[in-house]
Amino acid sequence: KAREDSSNYILPILLRDQNYTELLASIGNNKIKDYKYNGDVYIFLHKRMMTYFATMYSTAAEDLHRNITDKYGLYRVTQLVKPFSKTYSLVEGYDYILDSSEGMVTDADGNKTKLNTIMLTDRFKKKSSYTFHKDAKNYMFTWGQKLYWLDEKYYNSFYVQAMMFDSYDRDLFEKVAETNRFKILKIKR
Repeated sequence: KAREDSSNYILPILLRDQNYTELLASIGNNKIKDYKYNGDVYIFLHKRMMTYFATMYSTAAEDLHRNITDKYGLYRVTQLVKPFSKTYSLVEGYDYILDSSEGMVTDADGNKTKLNTIMLTDRFKKKSSYTFHKDAKNYMFTWGQKLYWLDEKYYNSFYVQAMMFDSYDRDLFEKVAETNRFKILKIKR
């Protein structure tokens, strides 16, 4: 009905005919079927999403019904001060430093943490990676002038893998557009 009326906001139209609690429950149970829509589905990924990605991820990890919060882990971003170099063993950010000779990250409080892998990018493209401690559950990558330090859950998320490293299932998605600021993927049928 909302599509037929060319409405800008679909939810108010849905709520006219249905109790919102029932609507949300049906969404959770995947009972809503839209038989009229057979168009293509696209996923828009923008690099600015990294600025609020941690908030979205942590909010999604909360179960308000049972008052449970999943530990959403490590997600830190700092300005890249000194990039990786084969002649200099430190990758420096304002808030933490990676010593690539031993694969250890030192934070602002002096705490040291093992790093699994650092992924280096150049002009927003994956250039190279270095693995240090395969048993470590955190990763780093450079993206533009930023240095990201993430736990395994964030690092392996669809957004980070697809947007930052162009790593996604080519059998499921087709890239239709890309710039250094965004990427658009089409879900294959």
